[in-house]
Amino acid sequence: MHPPTISIVTPSYNQAQYLEECIESVLGQGYPNLEYVIMDGGSTDGSVEIIRKYEKHLTYWQSQPDGGQYQAITEGFRHTTGEIMAWLNSDDKYHPLALAKAACIFSNHPHIRWLTGRMSYWDADGNLDSISANLPIFSRSKNLEGNFNKPYVQQESTFWHRSLWEQSRGGLSTSFDLAGDFELWMRFFRHDSLFTADTLLGGYRYHGDQRGIAHADAYQQEARNIVVRELEVREGQILPLPPAPVSLSRGRLAAFIAENGIAPEMPSLRSCWRHYTENLIGLTNVQAREKRLELEQFFQNEIMLFGLVKPSAIALMADRLEELKELSRRIDEMNRQGEEYAAQGCYEGALVLFRKAFEIAPSCPRTAVNLVTCLWRYGEREAALNQLVPLLAAHSHDRGAVLAAAEILQCCHARQQALMVCEEYLTINPHDDDVRSIWARLAER
Repeated sequence: MHPPTISIVTPSYNQAQYLEECIESVLGQGYPNLEYVIMDGGSTDGSVEIIRKYEKHLTYWQSQPDGGQYQAITEGFRHTTGEIMAWLNSDDKYHPLALAKAACIFSNHPHIRWLTGRMSYWDADGNLDSISANLPIFSRSKNLEGNFNKPYVQQESTFWHRSLWEQSRGGLSTSFDLAGDFELWMRFFRHDSLFTADTLLGGYRYHGDQRGIAHADAYQQEARNIVVRELEVREGQILPLPPAPVSLSRGRLAAFIAENGIAPEMPSLRSCWRHYTENLIGLTNVQAREKRLELEQFFQNEIMLFGLVKPSAIALMADRLEELKELSRRIDEMNRQGEEYAAQGCYEGALVLFRKAFEIAPSCPRTAVNLVTCLWRYGEREAALNQLVPLLAAHSHDRGAVLAAAEILQCCHARQQALMVCEEYLTINPHDDDVRSIWARLAER
């Protein structure tokens, strides 16, 4: 069997300090059907020497004035034929197995035409710095409401089918200096939904010299102008709900790798991932030390996937992962029992369990919501309101927290505050009918 061909374009200009890591993160995937194009804008900082070092592995490369990043990317893709497409900026990196993961998901889900992963970030030195605790919700209607930045689609983690590229008139617009990626996503959204995979694909490197950071206000203004344009073509178009997240199991990915002759390199053999295992261990240790359970299931699965390229990683993190898993089981059971007590009206017994669970793992939103709700219904109103403030500060985008807050604030005749809580949540998930219904009732008063 042969896996689908993947075409990657890297635009580059005077970023030699990051370029080699970027290139290695593509070539180190060991993906056999890869077309890799580098479009350098005429760098004078040693970038060309780095590109020449890898040119035998490249489908095409050039170094000359190119009319800017978006024109370079479009021209780069003209040198490719791959079924799956993506671009990776020269200061960003892919995670190990990113291409195998993307190809596996597309191959097993033919209805998916574009895909993004769980958001992640590298620091300036290329270490895996953080992983988003929540899977974002993306949709055309959310963007049209102006909430395109909560959060932005992470370009480094996004792959798409060539059929979608061609249907969307192929190419990035040069009418926008900064938001050309957003303009492309909006054209994609006209034709298909964006799927989110609960796995690591690419990451954005924070080094303080990105155009997107330096010109954030200008980017947002361009994005707003694009939204205005898109509203003009919206009439009569059905705007689908965002699809459910896509999962990827170790067994399925392992079979796909074996069947298609994918031979990813051991991460420690590439400078771009030299400290990757240690980074994952560090992030897992933080989760366990701080008793944070939001990413427990994600880490369990992601480490198993990473074990396909570094089997020892599973053993290295086994104790911490088991600690997180056991803590999650314990907190879930305490919440389940407490919820049963509360449903029977036994609030005193429920409070004992919720308080104990909160003391053990205060960052768990389910526990915090249960504690506030139970305090309120048991009549400890002052204590409930005191707990409500930190609950909203920590979990304003958690559905349970928003529903609990709306109920309590309405009982306190704090309509405006309840309205604001609902409005903030709807910027993240405008498709929640229950919260939108509450918001609509509050807005009518």
